Amino acid sequence: MGIPESYVQARSQFRASAAGAGAEVFSYAQPDMTGLDGEDLSIDLALFGSPKAEQAAIVFAGVHGAEAFCGSAILQAWLAGGPPILPDGVRLVLVHAANPRAFSHMTRTTENNVDLNRNFRTN
Repeated sequence: MGIPESYVQARSQFRASAAGAGAEVFSYAQPDMTGLDGEDLSIDLALFGSPKAEQAAIVFAGVHGAEAFCGSAILQAWLAGGPPILPDGVRLVLVHAANPRAFSHMTRTTENNVDLNRNFRTN
């Protein structure tokens, strides 16, 4: 599979890998923005384990756009091994393209020039 060459390719490959590994796959469209080539943007999630789990492990990929290609490839390689083995009471949430606009446009920031890795609310 390798490192994807575009946001669209990465998203398609991630969703296919997640579904192939038996994940529940959800997409959260970002209707107020478009990608570099006018494509629709979404934040995609792959969930494993019980929805009633008391704890969750959350893995983000794609906070910084230019780094998202590698993060996407890592998630896909992980999913190629099949469903992850989780301890009882733990749900795994994989977040693909946490910042889809930056992923598509290959920038570090959101549409408002905010770096999500350094600017977030703690309350």
